[in-house]
Amino acid sequence: MGLWMIGLEFAVLIRLLVGIPVFVLYLGIILGLPLATFAAVMQFQEWSSVINLHKQYLDTVCS
Repeated sequence: MGLWMIGLEFAVLIRLLVGIPVFVLYLGIILGLPLATFAAVMQFQEWSSVINLHKQYLDTVCS
């Protein structure tokens, strides 16, 4: 939901791809963060948006 809220176009697809392997400890985090980072860099092309994405992603994972 957070990735969608910051405007990432492929947020639903990323969530589906990360949601399944999250049952294996740390696999969802290891696969999801690089995928979300790549999508954010390709879409926004500015680092402030990528940093916001990382904050949102880590907030979701840590809570």
